[in-house]
Amino acid sequence: MYLGEPGWADWTFRDFSYDLTRFLEYCEYRDITDFRERSGPDFQTFKEWRKRDGHICLTTLHAQLANIRVFVRWAEEYGLVEEGLADGIDMPELKKSDVVSYVRLFPDEAEAIIDYHENVPYVTREYAEFLLMWEGLFRLGDVRALDLDHYDRENQRIEIAHNPEEGTPLKNGAAEVEGLGGE
Repeated sequence: MYLGEPGWADWTFRDFSYDLTRFLEYCEYRDITDFRERSGPDFQTFKEWRKRDGHICLTTLHAQLANIRVFVRWAEEYGLVEEGLADGIDMPELKKSDVVSYVRLFPDEAEAIIDYHENVPYVTREYAEFLLMWEGLFRLGDVRALDLDHYDRENQRIEIAHNPEEGTPLKNGAAEVEGLGGE
């Protein structure tokens, strides 16, 4: 495993790169120059250091530690650190409410947005994305991955395609559902 491993989506690379950079910043702050001498408490102090930032939510911290743990497992595999170090990384406990957003858009609010845009002479990208998600039941990631060639003007259809080699993968690979919002 290395950053940018073949098959990684761009967002995967950015995610790992960002998280490992935060850990490297911590190592620099603590004057840690030899990764081979790390232990579980080092990751605990990293976690506390990140919490003191004040701009990090628990799910973000959990995700950062999970990516760092993946890196440490890789280092274990190559004998760069002591076996079992990754298991010593204490992950924050997450409740379902920490992970799931309960913010909902109610039908009357959606209709107000649609009504407003009926009187506007142009359509913004944000509104087009909103409409595809509201009316077509598209996922946000699917909408953002759309290319112009996904639109069939003649048949008035949009076909979502899993194209990781072009940087537009679907969340769970190729769609298996046909119909509105899942072509």
